[in-house]
Amino acid sequence: MDRNAVRLVSVLACVIVIFLAPPAPSPADLAHGTRVTLASGAGQELRPVEQIGFKDYVYALVQGAQGPEWKAKKVIYSYGTGPDTTEPTMVRLAFGAAESQAEIAVTDRHLFLVIDGATGKIILKRANRLVPGADMLMNPEGKPVPLRSISFRTSRGGTHHVATSTNLDDTWDGHLIITNGIISGDYLLQVAPPQ
Repeated sequence: MDRNAVRLVSVLACVIVIFLAPPAPSPADLAHGTRVTLASGAGQELRPVEQIGFKDYVYALVQGAQGPEWKAKKVIYSYGTGPDTTEPTMVRLAFGAAESQAEIAVTDRHLFLVIDGATGKIILKRANRLVPGADMLMNPEGKPVPLRSISFRTSRGGTHHVATSTNLDDTWDGHLIITNGIISGDYLLQVAPPQ
């Protein structure tokens, strides 16, 4: 085989590997429109995640002297995709009482604080591993919220994430935030969950 033929075969092999390789895992993001609880001068404010910037403060669960408590933490990372973006795997969760059911849409790797249906322990669990009717989401008061249903679909409309620090010291401290009235992780907790 001549040198040009060898190069062509090498290039074609690379192209085949690129197109046949599994897609990279999706980022751990919240769908545009997800309401995040912010600390403001007037107390609390709900704001769509895509409108949160570096000077904003979100409520984050921190370990206080008397136990866990909600404190204002400055957003140090805020980034997302545009409204015309298509996300291949979005997870839509329906939760709460039947008469006042709420929803949240997240990428499949997004972490939630849950009461695990199998063990009864409070753990972090990825959206794509939640089990309706067994796992219970948690509200900011630490009370269980029933997970009614879960669906997976391609979604158009943009995603966004925020983080309260660039350090993760192997704890959840300061990285759990309030999203659509339930507790979930900030971006840093999504990409480097504690063991």
